[in-house]
Formats: sequence, C-alpha cells, structure tokens
Amino acid sequence: IDLSKNAVVKNLNLSGCVNMHIIDLSKNEALEMLDVSGTSLESLDVSNNAALSFLCYNGCRINATGLRIGASVKVKDVAGVVFYSKDSVVKIVSIDETSAEWGYYGTTTGATSSVDGAANTDKIVSGSPAAKWCRAKGAEWYLPAKDELKEIYNKKSAINTTLSSISGTALANSGYYWSSTEYVNRNAYFVDFSFGSVDSYSKGNSYKVRAVRAL
Repeated sequence: IDLSKNAVVKNLNLSGCVNMHIIDLSKNEALEMLDVSGTSLESLDVSNNAALSFLCYNGCRINATGLRIGASVKVKDVAGVVFYSKDSVVKIVSIDETSAEWGYYGTTTGATSSVDGAANTDKIVSGSPAAKWCRAKGAEWYLPAKDELKEIYNKKSAINTTLSSISGTALANSGYYWSSTEYVNRNAYFVDFSFGSVDSYSKGNSYKVRAVRAL
C-alpha cells in the first residue's frame, strides 16, 4: 500500500488486511494512530512518524526509532507504553502490574546485569515469581534490570499520562518495584518509586512488578 500522496492522514486502521505485505509510511509525518494487526507484514518502519501516539502491530520486524516516549503500543495484543527510545533501541513497559517475590532466597543466580533485564530473566525465570509473571506475557517480555527500571521511574510522568488515557494501571508514586538484578544470594535490587533511589533487600519480600520488552 502506497500512502505517499496522503501525507495529512492521521488515523489509519488496516487491521485484518491479511494480504497486505508492504506499506510505506515514510511521507506520513502527521500519522497519529496506526493499526496493522492481523496483516501479513514482515517488517514495519515508523522511524519517520514522530507524531505516532498509538501503534498496534503483529510482532513483525520493526524500525520504531521515531516513536516518542509515552506512545502506546500493542504487540500481538499485549499492550505497553514507550519508556526508552535511543540509538535505534525502543522499549515498552506493561500497562499492568502485580506484586510478587523475587525468589531464589539464599541462592546465587548470576543475574547481575544492571542493563540487560532479558538476560537476567533467562537466568531466574524458572524459580522467580516476579520473572515468571513478566515472561507469561510472551517470550520477549522480561523483568527489567535496575538501570532499565530507573529509566521507567525517570519517565513516570509521561508514561502515567498515557496509562490514564488507555485505562492502564498507573505507576505508583511510592513503594518498591523489583528489578531483575541480583545483589547477593539473599538480596536483589529494587527502585523506590517515591524518590527513584536504588537499594537492595530480601528476595523473599513481595514488591511491585512491571514487565518490559524491546520492539
């Protein structure tokens, strides 16, 4: 489908167009809402669509560097909000949350990365209630590492503005959220959403949990 001569279009719903394989949105800088779920797209490029505030797609390869912080995204019907967009990497955080233990109390897991929550989650998912909840959303979802979680805290205002508009669960203004980063055999790191501070405490405690994934 060629939309190059429809540069002013703002809303585009092509969901269920099963025979659509290619779409060029490079000229559609005014596009605000896009739904291409249920299509046969193998790739999607929205890098020129900086005004996009809602995107629903089928999980194909995507260049999403144009998405703004706070944009609402649905991937395979699992919803999230953009909290990170830099150097061709875009990440979203789930619109819901739970409370769960970290797990593995007294056991060293090696899940020590401060930036790679996906790798941490792979190491702990079999025995961590917090990580299991995240991974249940799909293979690409994971419990964020402590630096990723801190980034979510830093973008809390923009994220919560979007969450309120789509009936999501707001990020708390107080309380602790688990990261996937282990400190020692009995403790893991959390972020205090009152002030954004990072600390560690017992893996046996039940704290808030959000899932994230890269696009």
